[in-house]
Amino acid sequence: MNVSAPGVSQKLPPGAHAVQVDVGDHANVAAAARQSKDALGKIYILINCAGVTGATAPVQEYAVESWLQVMNVNLNDTFYGCREIVPLMIAGGYGRIVNIASVAGKEGNPKASAYSASKAGVIGFTKSLGKELATSGITVNCVTPATFESLILDQLPKSQIDYMRS
Repeated sequence: MNVSAPGVSQKLPPGAHAVQVDVGDHANVAAAARQSKDALGKIYILINCAGVTGATAPVQEYAVESWLQVMNVNLNDTFYGCREIVPLMIAGGYGRIVNIASVAGKEGNPKASAYSASKAGVIGFTKSLGKELATSGITVNCVTPATFESLILDQLPKSQIDYMRS
């Protein structure tokens, strides 16, 4: 999944660095991290915020391919980004990591098992990594927003959106 919208680099201020990256592909994330380090010299901030909802279906009908895509984009991407950027932050003695999960990772949503599980994984991963890096000068935090108007809602049927808003 490509997380950079076409033309996004034209909307950034002069001097900003943008790399289009497939967050579900470790090699692509590693290459983007190298390009960013080469362009910027140091990296002190990482925000992992990619997300897809996947299918809206009961577990017994949930397509395996959809489950794997959701895990790859929502959970594996967070691991890939941290795996590649944390060593750069450690070398610099400072860093701030923010992982975006969802209230669904804390509460679970029916017919959204992959999304809920992937975001719960992000929460657990954040806690683990935060403890690993506690004495390094790097902080790791997780934000768990509830439903709000965003492009991710375009992936869901109205019935699921109504449930989440209730």
